[in-house]
Amino acid sequence: MTTLALDSLRTRLRALELKDLPLLTISLDLRRNAQGVSLAPTVLKDALRGAEELLPDLDAQTLKWFRETEDAVAAGMEAAIRDGAHGYYYVGAEHDDIHFELRAVRPFRNSLRVGDRPGIFELERRHFLEDRPVCVVLVDSHTMEVVRIRFGVEEASAELDEDPHYKRSPRGRTAQERKVGGSAEGAVGGSDSVGGGHSYSTIDRRIQEARRRFAQTAADELEEFMEPDDLMIVSGEVEARSHLLNMLREDVRERAREHPSMWVGQDRTELTEMAVELAIEHQYALADGEAVRWLSGEYGERAVSGIEGDRIASEQGLLGTLIIHDSAVDHFGDHMDARQHASPVDGKAVEDLLWQALEQSSPDVYFTGHDPVLEQHEGVIGVLRW
Repeated sequence: MTTLALDSLRTRLRALELKDLPLLTISLDLRRNAQGVSLAPTVLKDALRGAEELLPDLDAQTLKWFRETEDAVAAGMEAAIRDGAHGYYYVGAEHDDIHFELRAVRPFRNSLRVGDRPGIFELERRHFLEDRPVCVVLVDSHTMEVVRIRFGVEEASAELDEDPHYKRSPRGRTAQERKVGGSAEGAVGGSDSVGGGHSYSTIDRRIQEARRRFAQTAADELEEFMEPDDLMIVSGEVEARSHLLNMLREDVRERAREHPSMWVGQDRTELTEMAVELAIEHQYALADGEAVRWLSGEYGERAVSGIEGDRIASEQGLLGTLIIHDSAVDHFGDHMDARQHASPVDGKAVEDLLWQALEQSSPDVYFTGHDPVLEQHEGVIGVLRW
């Protein structure tokens, strides 16, 4: 069995030489529910039994393969859980050397597909929602750490650390009394200056100047680190966050979201979860915006509707954008609710359309939760290239 990363698995599945073989695709959410139980083993068993009932013509050999696959996937799932994975994806075929698995940091939605092609809906949906990189920035008065996260994994990181001298204000500290010519500080013959003759106002001015210089340096480094489509979360000291954001170019600052926490006591898992949630929120907003523009008539004669309309446009190589509703195919929910969610439209036709579009037209694919797409247009709408 070959274990692949998400992008590699997508590439390999698209390049498969398909034969007249039944292909089994399983995606699972391995996380535990509120009771501390993973529903993935139950989902796997119930989904396979359901598939057997829907395919009454299975011969004894194929049925035996189903049962063996259940054991193999259960073993792979347990190994993935031990490795700390939250998602598992499996594609396999009978009588052939097609056995792929993906152990992922992030969960998949539970699903099972049987057909002459691998099921790619959940894979493409996950890719769309979590492909957007998010840079998490932790900053204080003299240090900055930035981590780029994609698919719940740290892809790159950078640090900036400058000498903290003159970046910490002495205000609020109690000056030690010292003897000057036999007098205590503040008495006759004493001194009301601190730190070798520097007044508080001079020290504060130097502190603020140093902080501004650091913020500018940090902003320059951050702009160089970030890619054009990266989102950003800025966390850390309030004043340091403000200085940094003010120094960033407007086009970079527009992609930033502040977080009040200074990450005290928080581990990388919490940081990663926040980054992924931001990416998903952004991608859904992007897809919903495209759906609203389509429904408002903005695309005019370039708009195509429904499975058949998008299929024809794809065959002609004219489909530039494909917008699919999340619930256009059957699935079994997630770790909290693993009941079967039946699609109100022809889910197999939607999956076939997705395959066809990727092969023939290579459109931009969006996954939306905007219900009119599902209720009025068979779960799919598209936009022609011209």
